[in-house]
Amino acid sequence: MISKILNLLRTPYPTYLCTAVMIALCLIPAQPFVQAGITETIPIILHFTEFFVLGALTLLFYKNPKKALTYCLFIAILTEFIQSFTPDRIPDLFDISINLVGSFAGIASASIIDF
Repeated sequence: MISKILNLLRTPYPTYLCTAVMIALCLIPAQPFVQAGITETIPIILHFTEFFVLGALTLLFYKNPKKALTYCLFIAILTEFIQSFTPDRIPDLFDISINLVGSFAGIASASIIDF
């Protein structure tokens, strides 16, 4: 059962789906987040978590930590670039650094789990 799940995760589809969801989230204006009362800590946790998942999925697909980290860096820069065109959103280098920390943690975790 676990091997079937890992085989599914090794295909490109989960990585691409995760990437598409992340890009879609970047297109949401900041106003709904402000109205919901989301504080500064929650976005940091969200950035880390989404890139943790992306890093793990990307490593399972590429099987190469350098390629996985490069892909995650590209997506981190792309999502911040997209935010520059989204109303009330501002690209931030701190977000990119949190994204990379989450990516690295996800890649490290996936490499331990996927012997």
